[in-house]
Amino acid sequence: MSATMSLFWIIYFLLAAIVMLSLVPQRNIVRLLPFGIVGGAAVAAIIQIIAVWYLRLWRFNFTDLAAYRGIPIFLVLSWLPLMIIFANWLLTLPAGTGRFFYITGFALASVGIEYILLRTRFMVHMNWSIVRTALLALALHFLLAWYLLAVRPGVEETKIHLLKR
Repeated sequence: MSATMSLFWIIYFLLAAIVMLSLVPQRNIVRLLPFGIVGGAAVAAIIQIIAVWYLRLWRFNFTDLAAYRGIPIFLVLSWLPLMIIFANWLLTLPAGTGRFFYITGFALASVGIEYILLRTRFMVHMNWSIVRTALLALALHFLLAWYLLAVRPGVEETKIHLLKR
């Protein structure tokens, strides 16, 4: 039963990848792949290693398949397509409150997913809370958005640069 439940992590990754392939043009996937690797999978891996191995803030159940020392590998990898989706849509939004609500909404959606994982017992908080998850998600998404917009200008910034030439 536990091995069957472990398939959830692989299915979760595949769903994230399918959504990315459906919503993001191929040229943008290639362009945003480095951001997805670093801002998605690498950041997720660092957070999981610190939280699960060292601080023991939470743990995962059903890690019989494709897990390393209690961390589901496909959960970490699922952040790669999710951050490509995040970056693609962020860069299409004009500057202003739309970006703020988009970043906030994306961060809180990740909190909602974690809440579902908690309710279904795929994840257990030991020394952590969903409120702390929300604060961490908001901080990380705003930092990643700030970096992305500093490196790759969005739609409004591109228009301004074109007008200055």
